[in-house]
Amino acid sequence: MSTAPFFCFLIATQLYAGIVAISNTTLNSTQTTQSLVEYLNATTPSSIFDFEGEIAKINVSFLACQDYEQLSRDLFPDFLAGLFNNILIKSSHRAIGFQELRSVLGFSLPDQWTTEFRPSREDIAAAPSVETYYELSELRKRCSTFISDWFFESQLLSGIEFLNRHLPVVRTIYRKKLEEIRRPSDSIADREEIDYMFEVHSELSWRIDDRIRRILRCNNYKHAEKRRKTEKIPGL
Repeated sequence: MSTAPFFCFLIATQLYAGIVAISNTTLNSTQTTQSLVEYLNATTPSSIFDFEGEIAKINVSFLACQDYEQLSRDLFPDFLAGLFNNILIKSSHRAIGFQELRSVLGFSLPDQWTTEFRPSREDIAAAPSVETYYELSELRKRCSTFISDWFFESQLLSGIEFLNRHLPVVRTIYRKKLEEIRRPSDSIADREEIDYMFEVHSELSWRIDDRIRRILRCNNYKHAEKRRKTEKIPGL
């Protein structure tokens, strides 16, 4: 049985969720966007990390890579393969963010990224240790951002590998900004700091998503224009 119809349904669900999220954000967009940009651009007096300069390095070049076209491994027709790749890139860069967040906080990597288990808020509140609190909190966030249950482990790892090779600046952005705001690295994180760091991760993800989305939209427009000119019948 072909997986394409089922994936079409999943794609439609994801796109609808994205539209709803964007619509909800727009309700207070002016204040939220302004505070978000100010927050991410904020630096300490000793900071040398140029956030805007680094995020500008995310450019259209990664779309020209043959590796990008092969991410879907010929599972879907062209129009579905593009959607699959876009969502995989989105999930993969967020997973990279979690890798860097774990590193900054001193926690080890998970055994696997994909899982069907979604802890409840009660499970998280009852966590017996700070590290368990982090593990359960991250797992819940992974489930809500399509990391855990949309892809096989091998697919997600291939997306992470692709970004490491062709867009290493994504990992740099997460690492540098998280390191910058982390209080003294020799201190032990508590639940309050973990919650704060998750907020930062979400805000960084939002900015990277926005950057990649703009690039993809521009690229799709150029391809559509190219097809239109190619298919135009001479003399009509």
